[in-house]
Amino acid sequence: MRRLLLVVTVHWLALVAFGQSFTGDARRIGMGGVGDSENIASRMIEAQQPYRTFAIPLGLIQVIQNRHYFDPGDRATFDPVRLLEDLANPLHLTANRGKVNDLGFVRDLVNAGLNRDLNTYRGFAPAGQIEAEGLASPRFGPTITVKGSRDNHDESYHGVYVGVGPYLSLRTNFTIDEQLRQIWSATTNTYLPNRTFVLNDESSGQAALGATVGYRGRIALAGLPSDPQFNRNGLYVAANYHYLHGFRYDAADIDVRFDTDSQGLLTLRPTTVPLTIDHPYSSSGKGFAIDLGIATVVNNWQFGFGGEGIANRIEWDEMRRESFTLRSLQDGGSFVEADLANPAPIKVELPVTYSGNAGYDNGTWAALGELSHGFQGTKFHGGVERRFGPIQLRGGTRYAKERWHPAGGVGLRLTRRLFIDLAAFDTTANIERERRISMAVSLRLNRPTN
Repeated sequence: MRRLLLVVTVHWLALVAFGQSFTGDARRIGMGGVGDSENIASRMIEAQQPYRTFAIPLGLIQVIQNRHYFDPGDRATFDPVRLLEDLANPLHLTANRGKVNDLGFVRDLVNAGLNRDLNTYRGFAPAGQIEAEGLASPRFGPTITVKGSRDNHDESYHGVYVGVGPYLSLRTNFTIDEQLRQIWSATTNTYLPNRTFVLNDESSGQAALGATVGYRGRIALAGLPSDPQFNRNGLYVAANYHYLHGFRYDAADIDVRFDTDSQGLLTLRPTTVPLTIDHPYSSSGKGFAIDLGIATVVNNWQFGFGGEGIANRIEWDEMRRESFTLRSLQDGGSFVEADLANPAPIKVELPVTYSGNAGYDNGTWAALGELSHGFQGTKFHGGVERRFGPIQLRGGTRYAKERWHPAGGVGLRLTRRLFIDLAAFDTTANIERERRISMAVSLRLNRPTN
C-alpha cells in the first residue's frame, strides 16, 4: 500500500507543483517572479546584491491547519488533492486554499468506495488536459578563487565552484473524459446511460544527488568609471558539470474507466478492469548535466544569457515493474498487486532551459525582465519597481502555459537596514487550474555600507 501511495503522490504532485514559484523573496514575486529562470552567470551577479532575504512562511499555518488530510491511514479524512495542493504552494498565504475540495472523489477511488451516482462529486472539475514538467536542482557550495580578487571590482578574477544538492524532476500528461467533466461542472444532476468515461495519466519522477564542479569568473571592463555605485560592473562567465547519482525513478501509467448502466449509474458488474496502474521503478541510476552562462553589468544595465541542463540524462538500470488493479470501484476491496517482467534499462532526458534576461536600475526605479524556453514551453517574467524614500511600489506579470499571471507588491523600510516586503500574486497551483490570490511576505536585511 505504501508503494501505491508513492505512485499516486507522484501523479498528483506532478499535476500541480510546477509552473509556480517556490521563491520566498516577496520583492521578486511582486515584480512578476523575476529570477526564476536566470542563468548561472546572472546568479553570480545576484549573489552580490546588497541585501539578504528571509522568507516568512505564513502559508505553513494553513498547511498545519490542513494536517488531518495528510494521514493515508485515515480513510475518513485523507485527501490527496488537498494534500498535494498544499505541497505545491506551501510558503504563501492562499485565498480559498482547499475551497474546491474533490468532494472525496480521489479518496473514494483509492478506497474502492466510489458512489454509483457520479453527480455526488459535482463541483470537482479538474482541467481536461494538463501537461506539466519541472526540475528542482538547487546547489550549495563555495567558489574558491584561484586568481584575482572578487572584492576588487576593478580587477578580474577566476575561481572554481564546488557544490552539492538534490536533483528532483517530475513530469505528467493527464487527460479526463470531457463528458465526465460535463457531469461534474453541471448545475443540476446529469445522467448519461450506457456510457464509458476514461481518465488517464502518465507521470514520472526522478530523485538524485548532484555533485557539481564548475568555473566562475569575472572579467573587468576597461574604460568604466571606478565608482562604488557601480561595483558590480564586469563580464561574468560561469559553467557547471553535474554528476548525478540517481536514488529513485518512479513512473505511473494510470487508467481509470467508468461504465454506466441504463440509468446512468456506475454499473455493478463492469466488463473490464476499472482501474489499473502500471508502475516501473528503479533505485539505481547515473547521469550528468551541463550548465553554461554569460552575463554583463555596465553601470545601470544588466544582461544575461545561458542554457541549463545541456545534454542532461540519467540512465536507470536494475529496473523493476509491478501493477495494481482494482476489480470494483464500489465494494471497498483492496488493490491487487502483481510483479511483472523487469523492463530494460531506460535513459531519461529532460528539456534544456535557455534563458535571457535584462535589467535597468538607476536608484530611483528599476525594471527587470526574463524570457526562457524549456520546461513548460516559453515563459516570461517582467516587472518594475519605483522607490519613494522608505516606500517601494512594485508591479509585474509572468506568462506560462498560455496564461498571464499578474503580481504586485510594496516594500517598507522599518530601520536603516531592515525592510519588510509584501507581494500579492495570481496562482493556479491546484488540480482545477482555478485562479487564486496568494500573498508572500519576507524580510530584507541590507548589508552594511562602509
